[in-house]
Amino acid sequence: MFKLIVCTLAVSYVSAAPVSVDNIGVNTTSPGVKWAFATGNVVRSSPTLSADGSVVYVGSEDNNLHAVNTADGSKKWAYATGNAVYSSPALSPDGSVVYVGSLDYNLHAVNTADGSSKWAFGTDDAVRSSPTLSPDGSVVYVGSYDDNLYAVNTADGSKKWAFAAGRVMGDSVLSSPALSPDGSVLYVGSYDNNLYAVNTADGSKKWAFDTGSYVFSSPTLSPDGSVVYVGSQDASLYAVNTTDGSKKWAFATGNAVDSSPTLSPDGSVVYVGSLDHSLYAVNTADGNKKWAFATGDAVLSSPALSADGSVVYVGSQDKSLYAVNT
Repeated sequence: MFKLIVCTLAVSYVSAAPVSVDNIGVNTTSPGVKWAFATGNVVRSSPTLSADGSVVYVGSEDNNLHAVNTADGSKKWAYATGNAVYSSPALSPDGSVVYVGSLDYNLHAVNTADGSSKWAFGTDDAVRSSPTLSPDGSVVYVGSYDDNLYAVNTADGSKKWAFAAGRVMGDSVLSSPALSPDGSVLYVGSYDNNLYAVNTADGSKKWAFDTGSYVFSSPTLSPDGSVVYVGSQDASLYAVNTTDGSKKWAFATGNAVDSSPTLSPDGSVVYVGSLDHSLYAVNTADGNKKWAFATGDAVLSSPALSADGSVVYVGSQDKSLYAVNT
């Protein structure tokens, strides 16, 4: 029961009747819509584009990872996992393989040419975390509900190492890992209230920072890698020094922070949503509020910035997408 309550808070549910993948089609009738590709169920996964922008990859609760042609919204292929796909896919540097987690307990490596399986790496529980690749693409990192953060060799799907975080109420690593600029350290949040820094060479713990409550938010690093930002269920956004895991500052919101923070292009401002119905802009130098934008409901969505950083986009549980002048 507890796990169900947590999931209800963390996502927006949309009713959708399951359909056969073979019957998926394209709807181009709505004004302003280039195309709409229908999956067989709810889509919580965030889409990932190929380098040339010709294909978009996204997971669905219809148990599939979908590859869709961006020109017309036609299906390129669908790869069937054994359960729902909440994880957001990650592409290899050369674009030949896409990696995605599934609630079927596996991290899947899928050939982008035809949607065939390259390998599947099994964990002991659901994989909701989104994978992150090493700079050279030789290792993929992902968290699992089984209490572990995994490093997996992309060549053959073999385990390089596993880092055990603490487990609380049956859940553990829901957060998606972030990699330091030099690829030597991974940062990931856990259900055991901690933000962890893990050495990528051997999976050893560098440090752990206690936020006081569950960490669903995925961490974001400053451009120089000296500070990591992450939200917590204790209604705070934290800035943590990466050298030793000490707190730089904590910014208090009025409710839990599930949203993953986003930085301005120059790194001077961090944007994050909160369940208190607000989007916040916080000065990274001192953790002081620059401004707060009120929506009509909880903000679980992670903000996205325009290329020049002048506009921040964010979704709300009030069924709206907002464009806010920074």
